[in-house]
Amino acid sequence: MRRGALGAWWSQGLRTAALLRPDWSGLQVTPGIVAWLVLLPFGVGLGLDRLAIDGAATFYWPSLLSGWLGTAVAIWACWLLVPRPATDTAHTAGVPPSAAALFAMLSAQALTLTVVCGLLLLPMARDATWAATPFGRWMTWAAWALALAWCAAAPVVLVWRSGTQRIKPRAIATALLLGTVALNLWLQPTRHWYPSDPQGADAAAAEPLRFTQELLELQPQILQTKLQAVGAERPGVVDLYAITFAPYASEDVFQRESELVATLMQERFGAAGKSLQLVNNRRTVRDWPWATPLNLQRAIRRVAQVMNRDEDVLFIHLTSHGARDGQLAAEFWP
Repeated sequence: MRRGALGAWWSQGLRTAALLRPDWSGLQVTPGIVAWLVLLPFGVGLGLDRLAIDGAATFYWPSLLSGWLGTAVAIWACWLLVPRPATDTAHTAGVPPSAAALFAMLSAQALTLTVVCGLLLLPMARDATWAATPFGRWMTWAAWALALAWCAAAPVVLVWRSGTQRIKPRAIATALLLGTVALNLWLQPTRHWYPSDPQGADAAAAEPLRFTQELLELQPQILQTKLQAVGAERPGVVDLYAITFAPYASEDVFQRESELVATLMQERFGAAGKSLQLVNNRRTVRDWPWATPLNLQRAIRRVAQVMNRDEDVLFIHLTSHGARDGQLAAEFWP
């Protein structure tokens, strides 16, 4: 690798990130250069992701196997735009010498995009109170929109100016790149870093559920006790009955949301004595029945027995991860 070859690529990548035309003359394309141009932005992105977590964090190694669809699409788009064999000779300032050179320029551009957008969004990611005010929320959305627009516009401008002058290949390459950006937003790729497990007393509280015969025998008793405790309706009064269902045990946020909603229904809407929580969480296994589809059916049937369906109201709150087809994620290992 010629000394200063990478610096020339970074310099031209910075120009393209600023939506300027690159100068292709004198740029070398070798396997080693392309590897550096691809891996360095990736490594910088890993570092910025780690800095976004305040406190100890754990690296999720399987994440290294995901998220490469954009790279594959970029290679295909470059081949579509510049279907010429690679050479090492200098070319005119406006045309890349090969598809490999165009891909290398996209990778060099990615370093600038990664660093600038990462530094712009990092303070907001570390400080959750930033979005606690209307102005903070507006600034957060504006920063994300600006970063997204720039990350989409810079590669599109580069590929539109490079290679063939035919409209169709350039339009297809543009659609591929924009489609990849949209797909990444929609699928939410696997994160590389996660907050580490708590230590000390918090770590003991975070231990997974341990099945025992006592616990398995206790659950049906809890269910029957809670079902029988649902109070009867009052004639001539519109009573509110509430069932909360939180089936995803791996994240405490769903249990907390279920408890918050149940408390709100009891204190503000008169559901005291007429509410039932179904929860999958290791902290509540001795307090509430498990959130299973069968238990939910049993709870609904019990409420149907005691309520006046002509005047009373049944409120059911479901909280979990979900899918676009309406399915909810239920998980309570083991």
